[in-house]
Amino acid sequence: MGKQHDRRSQSAATVSLAITIAGSDSSAGAGVQADLKTFSALGVYGLTAVTCIVAEIPGKVSRIEPVSARIVREQIEVLVKNFPIGAHFRRSQGNAARRQGVCATGPHRR
Repeated sequence: MGKQHDRRSQSAATVSLAITIAGSDSSAGAGVQADLKTFSALGVYGLTAVTCIVAEIPGKVSRIEPVSARIVREQIEVLVKNFPIGAHFRRSQGNAARRQGVCATGPHRR
């Protein structure tokens, strides 16, 4: 596990970093999965804060399960504190409490 952590730290230190604050799409066509693909294609190391988990296939959402505002805030706080994030991208943030948590701790608040 130590080697993997070292590799991630080294990668994050040598490339541009961006965070996506979005839902997780099980079919990988949207949300954090799609954003990570885009970041990778642009040579950017992607970090994530997951706001909801979505069970879906293209064209059909089966279920959306929100993540608590507390853990969304904590994900963002930990990343902002430990990585020099150069850009952020926000997508689905769920209810008002989660949106307030994101706004209160977003990368722009460093």
